[in-house]
Amino acid sequence: SKFNFAAGTFCDCQAFLNVYKTWLYHENNQQFRTVDAERRWAQIHNVDIKRLREVHLLVDELRNRLRQLHIFVPRDVESDQMQRRRN
Repeated sequence: SKFNFAAGTFCDCQAFLNVYKTWLYHENNQQFRTVDAERRWAQIHNVDIKRLREVHLLVDELRNRLRQLHIFVPRDVESDQMQRRRN
């Protein structure tokens, strides 16, 4: 499962990023209608939901700090571009 998330790269960082993106996609599309559904998904993919939630809090914290510096980070995790806001 880790290899699948790593997209054949053997890179742990890439695997974790893809796990996070996949989890976030399911979360945003309300595919985890119950805690049990999320727990089952995590067990199938050998993922620690508690850690994903912690990472999500860190992502939000980083976005907030960047916003205070007038640096815009798209909500779309797929986007790798950051743009400085023009005031």
